[in-house]
Amino acid sequence: PRVRLGIGPLPVGADAAEYVLAPFTEDEFKIMKESLAKAAQAVELILEGKIDEAMSRFNQKIKLQ
Repeated sequence: PRVRLGIGPLPVGADAAEYVLAPFTEDEFKIMKESLAKAAQAVELILEGKIDEAMSRFNQKIKLQ
């Protein structure tokens, strides 16, 4: 199994490499902290052999505002 985090849509005209390597804004940092906490929970479930539970709880796209 794998756990991955996405970057969401690129701003119009943005270079993907520059976008992902740029420092996080304050709002993005907050989102990343929450996302990493959820990813850690998913990994714990996977390591416990509860892959289906991890998938049903955490396998969803989050819409950012």
